[in-house]
Amino acid sequence: MRCWHVWPRAVSISSDWSAASRIKATRRNQKKPVSGLCRQFLICCGQLGKPGKMAILPAQICHPCTIRPSHPHPTALAMLDFLRSLFHREDARPAPLPAPPASTSRPEPPPKQPPAPAASPPVAAFIGREAVLDRHESVVGYRFFLSPQTQRRLRDKAPSLRLAYEAGLISSLAAHTGAQGPLGGRLAFIELSPGSLHHPLLPELLHDTTCLMLLASNGANDPASADSLCELQKKARLGCVLNRNDTDSTLLAASSVVSLSIPQLDGLEIADYARRLRRDSAHKSLMAADIESRDDFEMCFRSGFDYFHGPYFAQAINHHAPRTQVDLNRVLRILGQLRAGASGTELATSICQDPVITLKLLRYINAAANGLTQHVVSIEQALLLLGRDRFYRWLSLLLFDVQKRSYVEQVLTEQALSRGRLLERLGQRCGLAASEQDELFLTGLFSLLDRLLAQPLADILQQADLPVAVRMALLQGHGHHAPLLTLARAVEENDEAALEHHAQSSQLDAETVNQEHIAALIWANELLSA
Repeated sequence: MRCWHVWPRAVSISSDWSAASRIKATRRNQKKPVSGLCRQFLICCGQLGKPGKMAILPAQICHPCTIRPSHPHPTALAMLDFLRSLFHREDARPAPLPAPPASTSRPEPPPKQPPAPAASPPVAAFIGREAVLDRHESVVGYRFFLSPQTQRRLRDKAPSLRLAYEAGLISSLAAHTGAQGPLGGRLAFIELSPGSLHHPLLPELLHDTTCLMLLASNGANDPASADSLCELQKKARLGCVLNRNDTDSTLLAASSVVSLSIPQLDGLEIADYARRLRRDSAHKSLMAADIESRDDFEMCFRSGFDYFHGPYFAQAINHHAPRTQVDLNRVLRILGQLRAGASGTELATSICQDPVITLKLLRYINAAANGLTQHVVSIEQALLLLGRDRFYRWLSLLLFDVQKRSYVEQVLTEQALSRGRLLERLGQRCGLAASEQDELFLTGLFSLLDRLLAQPLADILQQADLPVAVRMALLQGHGHHAPLLTLARAVEENDEAALEHHAQSSQLDAETVNQEHIAALIWANELLSA
C-alpha cells in the first residue's frame, strides 16, 4: 500500500466516518470503482477507530521519501480539496492547534545536587617497590610508592597532579588484589596522599594485610580527612610517613605504623624519636625508612624499630656466602612430595622456588656424562629425563649441602624469582614463543646468582651450560633477551628514565609493566610461602 503524507491534526471521527459512508453509498448506486484518493481516505478512517471517538492522524503516514510534518505533501492537499468540493464542505484546512498559553511565572530550576567527589583520572607511571623486613630479618611485605623521579617532578606542582599519579598506583594494585589483600599473606605498605582516600578503587585494597602510609607533608592535617581516617581504621591499617618536622601531625594519633626517614637524622635523634613515639603510644610500630648502611640498620634495631627498608637490603654489601647454599627445609619438602607421588608439574614448581637447586639440577642434567644432544632448560624436561628414582637419589645428596639463609639470601632469592617471572610474563606480552619464555625465566633467575653465591657469574654459568641467548644477556648485556633483562633491573632500581626508554624499545607501556611487575611479585611470594 502506498502511503501519503497527512497533515497531523485533531479530527472528529463522527463527521469523517459519515463522509466515508456517503462515499461508499454513492459509489454503490453509481456502480463506479472507488478512486485511489478516496480509497486512501477510507483506509485512514478505518484505521482510526469507531465513530464518536477522537484521534490524531499520525504523522508517520507519510510519503515514503519525504517526512516533513510541518509541510503537507501536495497530493495530500489535492485530496483534501477534492473531498471538500465533493461534499460541499465549507471548512478550510484546519488550523494548527493553538499553542498552550505562556506561563506568567518563571519555572523553578531543579534543585542542585551536591557534586560527588570526582576521582582524578589515573596517569600511567612506573611504580616503585622495596622489600620490608622485620626484627627477625625476614621479608614481611613490600612498600609501594611513586618513583623518586616522579616525586621530584611533582614537588612544586598542583596537588591534583599528584593525585592523578597516585590513581595510577591504586589502579595497578587493585587489578591484582585478591581475597587476602594486594600481596596475599604479605603486608603491603602503600604510600599515598590523604587526598587519595576518596579514590573509588581504594576500597578494593583495604584488608588487614594492607597498610596505607599517608604522607604527613601532603595535607594530612586537613580536618576534612578525619572522618575518612576513622572509617579506614576499621578496614585496614593506617600509617604515616613523617619527615623531620612532622611529628606534631594530627595523623599521628590515627596511625598504627610510623615511618621515619633515617638519613635525615643522626644517631641521637633516631633514639630520641623512637623514645618519644613509644611514650605516646606503646602500640605503634616504628618503621626505619631509607636505610643505606649496616650501621644505620644496627642503630635502628637497637632503638626498637619494628620494620626496616632501604637500598641497603637490596645490595649484597660485604656479603660473603658460605660454601653451602641449599635450603634444608626446601629439600626435605621436595623429597616428601616425591614420596607422596606428586606430579612433575608440582615438583618443578617447588624446585623453581630455589635458584640454587635449579642451578644444580640443570648443571647435573646437562653434564657431558649424560650424553644429551641438546641443552635442557626446562625443569619439567629435566625431571622427565632423570626419572623419579634417579632424581630422588640426586636430591638426597643435597641434604649434606644445607644452610639457614640470612636476610640477604632471602631478599635476593625472592628478587631472583620475581625477576625471572617478570621476564617470562613480559616475553609472553611481546608474543615470544614458549621456549623463549623459558629462557627468559632462567635469565632472570640466574642474573642474581653471583650475589647470592658470592662467585663470579661467568664461573657459575660455565657450570650450568645455559643457552647462548641466556649467556649473552647475562655476561655481555647483548642478544635477544638483554632488553627485557635491563627493563626488569630498572623496575627494581626504580629508575624511571631507564624504565621509559627500555619499555618503549620493547613496545610496552607503563600500565603493562606495572601489572606484570606486581603479578610477578605475588607469584614469588606465593611460592616462598607455600
